Amino acid sequence: MSKRVARLSLSKFADLYADKLAGPDFFITDEKQLLSLSEFPYRSDGYIIGICTRGHARVEVNLQNYEARPDAMLLATPFHVLRIYNSSEDFLCRFIVFSKAFLTENNINSHFLESFSYFKSASIPVIYPEHTDASVLLDIYLQIKQILERENHPYRVEISRSILTMLLYEVAFIYEKQHLIIKGKQTRKQELCLVLK
Repeated sequence: MSKRVARLSLSKFADLYADKLAGPDFFITDEKQLLSLSEFPYRSDGYIIGICTRGHARVEVNLQNYEARPDAMLLATPFHVLRIYNSSEDFLCRFIVFSKAFLTENNINSHFLESFSYFKSASIPVIYPEHTDASVLLDIYLQIKQILERENHPYRVEISRSILTMLLYEVAFIYEKQHLIIKGKQTRKQELCLVLK
């Protein structure tokens, strides 16, 4: 593995994976196999919410290893170094990728994203929600996709931004529920390590 960490700009990420774009700093991907690029560590310019829909892989985030399996969620920020490797032949994911600027463009609070615990530096970047919770997020993903497919709609970007905000609150609910489960399974030493990161 290379010691260098590549930078994956939003435009390059979009060129490789995007199905529907709502501008240069917001796009979604429909069940895609990741290209070999993911075998090497990289840092993205944007925020990434990924949901595994099939198969399995190893996910490394800031040198911590996780297993990607159906319904597993990746919650990555521009501060995370990512690597996805050892994926099965049938490994598929859906991604929602956006910049901070996209969300805060019409929002008075420029620190909106920082209010979510799952985007903080001490957060756990891969969680394993229940299937029903993952299904809710995939339904919201489909709403965004339907809006983005209406390319002649004059407000599709604004509507997508609103639906994305709704998705972020759903992720917060799922993350907090999952975090309580994880916290209950950790030793005191593990809890302190997470807090002091």
